[in-house]
Amino acid sequence: MNTHAHEDAVIQIENGIHSPLRQFAVPEKTQNASSLKSKLTAFAVFLSLAILSPSIFSQSTETVGSISGTPLVPDIDGTYYYQGFDAANNRYVYIAPFSITDIDTGVVTTTGTYYYVDTAGVSTIGGAAGYPVSSPYRAIVSNGKNTSTFQFINSHAGLHTVDDSGTSYAVRSGTWYANDTTFTLNGDEGDADGSGIWLVGYTGTTIHPVAFSGTNITVDATVGSNSSRQAISVRSGASIYLYSSTISKTVTASGDGSETVYMVANQEGAGSSATFYGKDLTIVTSGQALEAFNQGNGNTSVELYDTTISSTIGGANANTQVFNLNDQQSQGGAHFYGENLTIEVTNTSNMAIRTFAFGYGANSITLKDSTVTTGGGKGAVFRWKTAEGTGGNAGGNEAMADGFTSKVFLENTNVTANGDYAPIFQQTGRLGWAEVTGGTLTTTGIGSPIIRLAGANDARDESKFTGIFKGVVMEAQNSSAIDLDMSIKDTANYGEDGGGVGKEVTTLITSTWDLIFVSSTLTGTSAARMATAGAINSPYSTWVNMNVFDSTINGCIEMLAGGSIDAMAETTGASLVVQGTNSVFTGGFFITGTEGARKVHLARFDLTDSTFTGDITATNRGESVFNFVRTPLTGDIVLSGSTNTYLDFIDSSITGGVYIEGTATLRNRPGLDLHNRRAVLKNSAITDGFTLAGASTVDLTFVGADSVVSGGITATDTATGVFRFEESSSLNGGVTLSGSSSVFIVLSSVDQFTGDLVVRDRATLALSTFANTPIYLNRGLTLGGIWRIPGKTTLEGSLDITSSLGTISIANASHDSLILANGLTGNGRLAIESFDSATIGGSEIRVIYDQTGNFAPDALILAHPVDYGLFAYDLENRPDGAYLVGGLDSGSYGAGGAAVFNTQALVVEEWYAALAPINYRLNQLRENNRGVLTGEDSPSSGDSGSFWFQSRFNYTRVDLDGSSRDFTSRAVGLTAGGDARWDYDTSTVSTGIFADTSLTGRDFIGTGDGHTTSAGAGAYVHYQHRTGVFVSAIARFDIYEHSLNNNDPTNDLSGDYHSQAGGVAIDIGWRFNLGDDSGWWFEPAYQIALAKFPSVSYTTKSNREDNNIVDIDIADARATQNLFRFAFGRALGKRWSIRGHVLAATIDASGGEFTARGVDKADFTIAEDRAEVSLGVSWLVGRAGRLNLDLSYTEADAYDRPCSVYFGYSHRW
Repeated sequence: MNTHAHEDAVIQIENGIHSPLRQFAVPEKTQNASSLKSKLTAFAVFLSLAILSPSIFSQSTETVGSISGTPLVPDIDGTYYYQGFDAANNRYVYIAPFSITDIDTGVVTTTGTYYYVDTAGVSTIGGAAGYPVSSPYRAIVSNGKNTSTFQFINSHAGLHTVDDSGTSYAVRSGTWYANDTTFTLNGDEGDADGSGIWLVGYTGTTIHPVAFSGTNITVDATVGSNSSRQAISVRSGASIYLYSSTISKTVTASGDGSETVYMVANQEGAGSSATFYGKDLTIVTSGQALEAFNQGNGNTSVELYDTTISSTIGGANANTQVFNLNDQQSQGGAHFYGENLTIEVTNTSNMAIRTFAFGYGANSITLKDSTVTTGGGKGAVFRWKTAEGTGGNAGGNEAMADGFTSKVFLENTNVTANGDYAPIFQQTGRLGWAEVTGGTLTTTGIGSPIIRLAGANDARDESKFTGIFKGVVMEAQNSSAIDLDMSIKDTANYGEDGGGVGKEVTTLITSTWDLIFVSSTLTGTSAARMATAGAINSPYSTWVNMNVFDSTINGCIEMLAGGSIDAMAETTGASLVVQGTNSVFTGGFFITGTEGARKVHLARFDLTDSTFTGDITATNRGESVFNFVRTPLTGDIVLSGSTNTYLDFIDSSITGGVYIEGTATLRNRPGLDLHNRRAVLKNSAITDGFTLAGASTVDLTFVGADSVVSGGITATDTATGVFRFEESSSLNGGVTLSGSSSVFIVLSSVDQFTGDLVVRDRATLALSTFANTPIYLNRGLTLGGIWRIPGKTTLEGSLDITSSLGTISIANASHDSLILANGLTGNGRLAIESFDSATIGGSEIRVIYDQTGNFAPDALILAHPVDYGLFAYDLENRPDGAYLVGGLDSGSYGAGGAAVFNTQALVVEEWYAALAPINYRLNQLRENNRGVLTGEDSPSSGDSGSFWFQSRFNYTRVDLDGSSRDFTSRAVGLTAGGDARWDYDTSTVSTGIFADTSLTGRDFIGTGDGHTTSAGAGAYVHYQHRTGVFVSAIARFDIYEHSLNNNDPTNDLSGDYHSQAGGVAIDIGWRFNLGDDSGWWFEPAYQIALAKFPSVSYTTKSNREDNNIVDIDIADARATQNLFRFAFGRALGKRWSIRGHVLAATIDASGGEFTARGVDKADFTIAEDRAEVSLGVSWLVGRAGRLNLDLSYTEADAYDRPCSVYFGYSHRW
């Protein structure tokens, strides 16, 4: 690229204006930053044109020509302009009016000497303010002071006319040239606004481009603190081109010192631009709150080559920067482009002063082959305007959520920030972009990261930053290299936009930080730190993406708990994804958080063909995923608190150990990856083993011969570990457990495991294989805790039980579950967790085989009863091992078995007992019939009947000589019905129907219980002859819903099922009286009852393993009852009567066998002879009602019913 405009410029004539067009070599992504390519078409400078006259100034005009003027004398000051009338062209010309106050005398001067150049090129001196002169196209006005300025203005005519006619005339555009000229703007405190060179190219809302070009120009502005006195001011429609020139501005007083170069392109609302081009310049600024360049409204462009910019600046306020890019109206952005620049900034204050600051708009900064050095104070080199607060300028505190992205491009540029709290890139809120190729980025002070980003949770849009670093060396010598949402606002150190989150808001605000490193090096005391500090109700979230290729990251990557505001801790976490290829990570990783956070930190590392050195540490709260492929880890994994960590390592060994405590978890990543592959540690060794403590959890799978866990496994407290060694992976170093810890190891073969086993306290060790093949352990075991044996195991070494609580727990008991080749020493316990299905049914099972034949009689006792649903066993220690004796075949039932059997035990007895309310009703019918039978009254046929009910309660005790089947039951029931009576000459007939419901509760042995609800219905018919002989029949059908549970938290078994029953009963008997009707009556009777109970099938439920869930089949059952009853009674007056009975019954039952676990057992139905005694009383209520109360006692061999109560009422019609 040719950077010399005067060497290859091209002349084009547009609308009569000579304007050079040149091409600038600007990176493709920064064309907006150097939009001069198009703007120069309108008003560029062509310095290679020959000077047309010996004068200092010349101008091109619409008619193509030149105007020359007499050189300015160097001892005049305070340029200001008046209204002039161009008589030759019949138009008014606006000549910038303002006044100047003489600081010596206080006199306000509005007149003075002015110069104008006419069409003939003649310079005229003279005139006074407000008076017309001839042809003043451009004027230079002096008030006689000893400094000079030069202003070039194209403004609309007729704004201030002599006769106030308001007539408007066209004005001219053009380009001015100057060489070897000094413009001096002196002034003291209170001097009027002004500039050493002032360019403006607008007329109202119409653009009339004006340009100035100069070589060897010196602009010297030494002023007081007036905020609008610049060395150079380039306004709308204006351009300036300087070569081999010097620009300086010095502010001699304290306060706001404005800017050295001020540019504004759209101040009046017109769509215009302002341009500054410079080559081989020296720009010097010195003063408080003094900016070198201020690019304001509209599309402004700065393009510099081979230039040195030196700024010594003190902060008069917190809004100070050296370069300010702030397109407040978003009309094309402010753009700064520089090649081979040397920028030096010295901060003499204790305030944060930014070097480059972005405000509104889509702005850009491009630096190539340049050097930027800052020192002496705080402040970022590149700063994106905050999205918090209120204010009115880029350095102010105004919310700037305009949706535009400002960008920085650096190529082969070295940036050094010397000073504390001086980051290179700083953004709070908004949208930012930085792309760096080559060069170095260096900070030397504390609190000075290379990148410092923070979201602002009261912004109106998301915060986003993209950083791309290619071939860059980055070093933060005394600070972390990257800080992301690190703390609350730190105005004192970082300025008004210190960043961080601390306000409660109701809108979701998200920060996204994308960082890409290619062939670069990043070094810091920490490589990166990130946190959030949202308040309790803040929905703030941060997403961080780091992509690292062929790069080196030196320093720990840290995810930290945020700061606090008003004692409110961080409540939301960041999400970090690190993807790396062919890269080096040194310093490790650290993650933490606060327990009260509603969203914890989340981290994911996907590294391939890289190296990772340093500890991986997680504490308090946080979740991490590490996917390493051919990426060895040199360091420990240290986990604590309630953190969750997931590993997926392929060919990535760990030189170090794993240390985990608290409630932390370490697992393989769940699910499958894109290649349908589950997460494991494949061909990835661990040199220093595992140490587990607290209530931590480890669940990992190892695959491949190179996956060797050396150093063994140590666990204590209540820690739990599951280690699966697939294929040829192995454990080398043994296992040592204490406390109440648990370790489960699954092997493919016994060759995968070496080292002794030590289990102390209440710790649990379990060893098994994936295929449940036998395990042969050629080592010893010291047992004070629990050794869980999932499958057949042979212990070749000695078994030394060191505590009476030492327990051998067999998970699935079968014949010879454990073989002891060298016997057992000490005394301990045996626990049986469940049984192999093929084992159940045997009367004895040898579960431990001692090949030495020296198994002591007191070697083991049962840790808890062997009660597994239907069956139970006792333990016998014999010389050749431990035997379980009992089971279904020997009638040893567990609590669950008792619940199953006892639910059905009295079903026959209870069905027959449910006939009692009907029998009592039939007895009442015979008592009501006594008048008919004696001939005392003979009602018409079918004119009487009754409605009735009978309630009942009974309590039953089952005693099977102390067996596990003893239980008690309590039943309540209600039977209701109605009948009608037909009386004939010698007999009476009654028919009726009834419905019945009942609830029976049962208490089994231990904590077992159950209940049955029933619903039934039936009909009856009764015939009685005048002689007292009677015959009756009852038919009924019942359905039952059964529920049972042995309520054992460790051996629970429960079931729910329904069954049915139905049958008929026939009575025959004779009722006779002794004496008259008011005397005694007696009633011998015989009843035969037949019942059927259909088959039932159901499945029990269990909280244990599958082999405690049992399918129960109950076969059909039939029963016949023969009952002999002798009843008696006597009337007591007109209303009362007593009654009673004694009976004996026999039941013959068949069927009802149980089948469970493949073992057929005889039926468990209790069907026995019984005897019963009953006594009752009845009372007539009114003319038609009757109450009755009956009590009975029943006795049988296997049970008794000490109390049965029947209470009823009938109403006759």
